Amino acid sequence: MNLSLYWWKPTTGCWPDEVKRDWVWIRVMGLPLSLWSSSIFKQIGDQCGGFIETKEETKLKNHLHWACIKVKGDGEKVSRKVKISSDGYVYKVSI
Repeated sequence: MNLSLYWWKPTTGCWPDEVKRDWVWIRVMGLPLSLWSSSIFKQIGDQCGGFIETKEETKLKNHLHWACIKVKGDGEKVSRKVKISSDGYVYKVSI
């Protein structure tokens, strides 16, 4: 087993400006359990640039604090809140 240690820098874990991404993971907070479904995840993803996929831990409901959805784009234009319609009700959830 090899172990390497490096000094921490403020840019650790960040993408450089010159790297262009065409997708980003978003975290949906406050989603009611009754809305925890692939069709709702797609609805949210489409409002945030275009749905690509849902993270496996979200599909398996490993935790219910947030849902992770992969969407198209670099994340710059993702809204902070989205509206979800289901069964005649409208919900606002935070991204």
